[in-house]
Amino acid sequence: FGVSWLAWPRESPVSASPAGQSPSVTPPASTSPSPSAAPSPTQPAGPVACDPDAMRLTVAGFQRVKVSTKQSFTLSVINGGSQACDLTISPKTYSLTVRSGDDRIWSTADCAKWLPEKKVTLKPETAHEFTVEWPLRRSESSCKIVKGRLQPGTYVATAVLLEKASAKQVMQLVK
Repeated sequence: FGVSWLAWPRESPVSASPAGQSPSVTPPASTSPSPSAAPSPTQPAGPVACDPDAMRLTVAGFQRVKVSTKQSFTLSVINGGSQACDLTISPKTYSLTVRSGDDRIWSTADCAKWLPEKKVTLKPETAHEFTVEWPLRRSESSCKIVKGRLQPGTYVATAVLLEKASAKQVMQLVK
């Protein structure tokens, strides 16, 4: 599996002096918070909403799975940005879909309880990891699982976050 790294320019603090005055060197600020201290424009007071373009996903599971068992996927969302951010993982923002060719087999989008909502704060270059189980059956909307086993063959699980970041896992279902 390849992981794409995104490079984002980091802003440096800028200081200015009034015209005609030379900048002076000042000692570092006290570590105690000042009541009048305000966040600088380049550094928000707290985490911001995660930028989908800065997020990276991973999908990991068994590459060979017996059709009579289940597949447990370990999924992660990684903040590739330069500041902490808040992310809600839910069926509205994230999906895991299994296909065989053009045939859509199963998706967390069919049932909210397959991907319970979770709000996380991600520091830069940190990951939130979670697990989703696929019962190796077809799904339908309204949380319905279709009876009957799937045929052996190649299946691809694709995770998508906010319609931007994605990751895939290819697997073989075997007898």
